[in-house]
Amino acid sequence: MKITALDLSDRDALRELYRAGLVAHRHDRPAAAFWGEAEVLAMLRTDDPEERFVPLLARDDDGSVLGSAIVFVTLLDNLDKVYAVMSVLPEHRGRGVGDALVEEIQTVARTEGRPVVIVEGHFPVEADDSHPVRAFASRHGFTLANTEVRRTLRLPIDDGTVRGWADDAARHHEGYEIETYVDTVPPELRPSFVDLLNQLMLDAPTGEIDFEAGGTTVQVFDEQTERRIATGRTLIITVAVRDGAAVAQSTLSIPPGDEELPHMSQWGTYVHRDHRGHRLGMATKARNLLTVQKSHPERTLLHTTNSPVNGPMVFINEAMGFVPNEVLGEFMLRL
Repeated sequence: MKITALDLSDRDALRELYRAGLVAHRHDRPAAAFWGEAEVLAMLRTDDPEERFVPLLARDDDGSVLGSAIVFVTLLDNLDKVYAVMSVLPEHRGRGVGDALVEEIQTVARTEGRPVVIVEGHFPVEADDSHPVRAFASRHGFTLANTEVRRTLRLPIDDGTVRGWADDAARHHEGYEIETYVDTVPPELRPSFVDLLNQLMLDAPTGEIDFEAGGTTVQVFDEQTERRIATGRTLIITVAVRDGAAVAQSTLSIPPGDEELPHMSQWGTYVHRDHRGHRLGMATKARNLLTVQKSHPERTLLHTTNSPVNGPMVFINEAMGFVPNEVLGEFMLRL
C-alpha cells in the first residue's frame, strides 16, 4: 500500500480520489447528498486565497484505489489547525488503510506546523463509543470535541404556513428590512455581510474546539462567488438590514442543474449578537423557504446542521419540522 499526495494538475488522479469518496459515501450515508465531481475538481484545482488543499490517495501495490483523504489548510485564520475528511472503500476496510491515512494526515499537519488536527465523521444519533467511526477515532487518540445534529426537512410546506412564520416574526423586528438575493448581495452590503460570515465561526457553539473569527475579505468573497457561479451552484441569500448594514443572514445552497436531486443544503444562519431577540433567524429562514419553493420546486429535501446546544436555532428548526437523522462529529487531535 502507498499513500500519495496528488498533484493538483493531475485530473485523472483527482477523479480517482473523488470517486473513492463517492463510493464510500454512498455505502455509509446513502440518504445524504454528495458534491458533484465537476465542483470538487474545480475546488481542488483553484487557487483559493482562503485555504489550500492536500489530496491524498491510498493505492494497493497493483495501483487499485483503497481510500482517500483531503486535508484543508487554512490560510487566513485559525492557523493552528488543519481539517480533514477521509474514507476507505468498503471492500478494503480492515486492512489498515484508514490507519495509514490518519498517519499521513498527521504528517501533513506537522509539515504545515499545525498542532491541531480536526477530522470529520458521521454516525447515527443513537450511536455510542462502540460505533466504528467513534471507536476508530478513539483508537488513534482523537477526542470527540464537537457534535452537530444533521436534520432534514421535506418540502414543499404550505406557503400560508411559511408566511405565518414570517408574519409572526415580523412583529418583533420593526425597523428591519428583510431582503432576498441570488448568488451574492449588493456591493453596499458586502462588507457587513462578510463580517457576519466571519463572526459565525466565532459565535457558533463548537464544543472543545476554539476558533477565532474568520479572515475572509470582500475581495476574497467576490472571488469565491465568481468561482462558485462558474460551477453552476446557486445560493439563495436572505439578509436582515438595519441602518444600511446586514445584521442577520440565512443562505440556502442549491447544487448545479439536476445533480443530487432532491437535495439542497442550509449553509448557515446567523444573527449578529447586537440584534438578537428580534426573530431575525426565523424571518430570514422563512423568506428563503418561500423563495426556493417557488424557484426550485424540484428540490424537496433540505439539510441543515446545528449544535444541539444552540437552543434558539434548534427551536426554529423544530418549529419548522426538521427531523434529526445523524450526527456530524468533529474529532480533534493535538499533536
